[in-house]
Amino acid sequence: MNFTKTLAKLLKKARITKYRLATDGQVDPSYVTRLLNGERQKPSRRVVLALAQALLDYSGKITLKDVDNLLKGAGYGPLPRQRVSIRPYLKPSSRGHSRDLKEFLTGFPQ
Repeated sequence: MNFTKTLAKLLKKARITKYRLATDGQVDPSYVTRLLNGERQKPSRRVVLALAQALLDYSGKITLKDVDNLLKGAGYGPLPRQRVSIRPYLKPSSRGHSRDLKEFLTGFPQ
């Protein structure tokens, strides 16, 4: 999916106006309009991240996957992820670690 379609989809999902997106992201509103009209194809990574942050701040419906899709649509790579091991949180068992993750996952939002 290209940047214009992805941004339009996320605007709808977040239920935010393009003016509010622009002002919250500290981007010129006319530039956001040109992006949405397809008059500008590839914004800088800084602009994409500023718009993504505004979307995240405004709506709890926007996910990091949505942000990655927005970055991809503009031709950039996804956000870096830190690799996390769950081993320290698992109870030891006779086979090394418990296979039951229920207790571990109860601390995380679904």
